[in-house]
Amino acid sequence: MAQDNKKKTRKAKDDPPQKRGNPGDFRGSRLTFLRSKLPEFCKHSDARTTREFWKKLWAEYWALYPWEVPITQEPPDDLAGLGKADSVLNPEELASKNDIKDKAQTKIKRWFSYARHSGKGGGNPFGKWLAQLRRVDERAPKRLALHQVYMQDEEKNDEINRLLKERHPELVGRQNSIKERTAIARELLEAEDPEIREEYRLRGEEEYQEALEEFKSGEGADAAAEEDAEARQEARGRLAVTIQPLLDSIRAITGSQVLLIAGTVVEGRFDVRTLHGHAREEDGLEKGLDFTAWDTTGFKGVMDQWMRYLIAAAAEPNATGPTKPVDRGSNEEPPPPAADDAAEAAPSDVVVVDKEPQAPANDGTPQAPANDETPAPNDGAGGPTNGEEEGGGGAGPMEVEEVVAPELDRMAGVGSPLKRTVRAMTPDSRAARVFELQHMNEFYRNRENNKAMAMEKLEQLGIRGEVQGLMAELRAANKRGAGDEEVGGGSRVTKRAKTKAFPNDDDDYGSDDDDDDEEDRAATPKPAEPPRPRPRRIVRGVVEPTADAPAADANAPVPDVNATPVPDADAIAPVTDASANASADPVTADASPAVVVVPKWAPHSRKLLETGEGGEAWNKVVEEWWKREEKAAFKGPKTGAAAKDRPGEIKGWIARARTGGPQPPIKDLFTFSGTWWNWWMKLNPSWRAKAYDGRRLLKEGEGEWEVLQSQTGPNGLLNALICLRWWRDVLGENAGQREQKEWAEAVEEVNWVLNEISRREGSAGGPKEGGGSASASAGA
Repeated sequence: MAQDNKKKTRKAKDDPPQKRGNPGDFRGSRLTFLRSKLPEFCKHSDARTTREFWKKLWAEYWALYPWEVPITQEPPDDLAGLGKADSVLNPEELASKNDIKDKAQTKIKRWFSYARHSGKGGGNPFGKWLAQLRRVDERAPKRLALHQVYMQDEEKNDEINRLLKERHPELVGRQNSIKERTAIARELLEAEDPEIREEYRLRGEEEYQEALEEFKSGEGADAAAEEDAEARQEARGRLAVTIQPLLDSIRAITGSQVLLIAGTVVEGRFDVRTLHGHAREEDGLEKGLDFTAWDTTGFKGVMDQWMRYLIAAAAEPNATGPTKPVDRGSNEEPPPPAADDAAEAAPSDVVVVDKEPQAPANDGTPQAPANDETPAPNDGAGGPTNGEEEGGGGAGPMEVEEVVAPELDRMAGVGSPLKRTVRAMTPDSRAARVFELQHMNEFYRNRENNKAMAMEKLEQLGIRGEVQGLMAELRAANKRGAGDEEVGGGSRVTKRAKTKAFPNDDDDYGSDDDDDDEEDRAATPKPAEPPRPRPRRIVRGVVEPTADAPAADANAPVPDVNATPVPDADAIAPVTDASANASADPVTADASPAVVVVPKWAPHSRKLLETGEGGEAWNKVVEEWWKREEKAAFKGPKTGAAAKDRPGEIKGWIARARTGGPQPPIKDLFTFSGTWWNWWMKLNPSWRAKAYDGRRLLKEGEGEWEVLQSQTGPNGLLNALICLRWWRDVLGENAGQREQKEWAEAVEEVNWVLNEISRREGSAGGPKEGGGSASASAGA
């Protein structure tokens, strides 16, 4: 019976009204006045000029609503005697006036702030739509009061509990004793020394700053949830329900067509969703035809490009292989969404693609020549090929090119010609080039884009090789001209190169014709000296034949490689003071002996460099170094490569007579590699420019190589190469891709330098034996 008496009944029409909600502080004409000022407030708030707005508003408001009239009442029609000035008020009335105005102005500011952010008052037309999102953000941490920090101390907390039990035994075990606990904490804190209170204040401030930093960086529980794969998958599933109201609001209020494409690559599969802004019929607009149904073929091309972007953005090495485009269906209109309650509440078109990542067909732009890394370009565009219909025709899938170096697609400011140029490089050169581009600023990237574009144009015209050759000749001629003014050769070569490069621009150089004869007369070359006969030498115990001496007899005894070389009888010259003071090293700087013995350090060093795996590039470096040592007769200058700033492990290597021995202990490979790069950059000529990260050298430019050309012998480039060998041995087979790439960049750098030196020597006559450079001998 008692339960039946408590049964709820429907409220009758004649029942007294229930309690009303909070009507707010402003109503009537005051509310109308404030709403009329809301758009102006929003404008000033966005421009951050609210000080001017408040100054103008207070003058208008207090003129209409005197301070003597309560804020909840309407002002009388006759305002005479109201709004008294401060000069006619006594101190008590003046204090009351200031208090009333301060409280009223605070409420007005709060009303404007609330109305602006909530969309009420007509300030934001998206207000009712934004309310459907129901987004709850994590609040920023607050700074704790000093007594709260004090209560967090375990020892102090025990003391507070003891005093609470003594003073309020009835509150022991109850949860609502925070008031009494706070009072005890304040009392104990006040009794502490100032130094102790300052320590607690600093502790609380430190904890607050850490919490604030964590909040700003997003490393909280929400950020951890976003990184969770299951949480992200659930969030993608709720995308339509969350975002659809906002898209519908844009369509209904602005009349704009809206299409949102969201996609990602999850575990090697695409997850793509499309949402459309369909205005509902009750909003006064009919549902329009969406873009996917209007042009299915065009939409397929859009989605192909979008998925290509997803592959690049995912940066998955296993997702960049040769793949096929996604089949997006036939030309028929897609079936309508499921007629359930959720679809009626928020119309949307959600497309989930669960296929392997596939790159779209080629966009038709010019491609680099096909090589081992980049397949031949496809003639297909983003849509179906000629004569094929999308979907139901049963046409086979289109083949597409492999996405090489996907990081180029994520790099801002890199044009298509430069991308094609980089992708056509070998893997080692491509990796180094991508690294340089990543550390370039906008100016240098634009320069590289222009160079790549110009090279493509020249390639299309079929004159790229010729122009590059002429440019190289111009640069070389200009450099030679700077040092050959006394013979006039530089100006004459420069003139010829310019005339050859620009045969139709004779008038531009007409002013130089008068001086040409004088230059030719002044530039009469001296007769060249006959070439000196090259002495025979023994390489690894075998006498090498030369043009002036026949090959040695196979049955002839092989000289001892450790013995002092004995010249031919006819080649023995009288001993002079100069020859008596010569070096006692078996391989001397004198070129008079006819045979030269390979010293012990050379074969031992080569064997050590060739030990273990190093790759093709490393083998080329070792081979090129050995050729240079042979040409120089394994001799070097009296002073080798600079010992300053070189890795300290070289000292022990020299102490062991460069004959191998145990691997030197390298504790920190990062420090060792950095020291090697710093030393290597100082060994190189000063005209070589540094890369944009400051830790590499650019492989470009022209100049003399004398500083490295003479670095042969035991104290030459061998020390730099042996450091690279140690570097590789420490890496081992289990090194990461990044560590192996750094070592490969160092090897590529040395290989480039050796090739450039050989190229210059080939054009200048080769190096002199004994470590002298060709350019130095020519200059002498």
